[in-house]
Amino acid sequence: MSPTEKLRAAKLLLTDPAKWTQGAFARDASGYQVKSGSPVAVAWCAVGALIRSGSPFDRSIRFLNDAGPKAFEGVPDYNDALFHHADLLAWFDRAITLAEQAE
Repeated sequence: MSPTEKLRAAKLLLTDPAKWTQGAFARDASGYQVKSGSPVAVAWCAVGALIRSGSPFDRSIRFLNDAGPKAFEGVPDYNDALFHHADLLAWFDRAITLAEQAE
């Protein structure tokens, strides 16, 4: 799976605002932190969604990092600083554009 495909899959996973979380890679229906690949996971952060769609430790996460503001330490920090779900989706759109341009 290419970085663009992984980013699209992760974004699709997060399209519903109820499936996005902050402060943990993934959460179950009760809001408890779980592993991203857990069968009980129902919400993910940006990194957790990448893990769910394929390993984030490749170019996919670098495109997300490059698409975010430079004031943050990285993808998890930016995910947790976002106030609006629309900002998350726009961030993924920027990362997808960067990935497409690199392929």
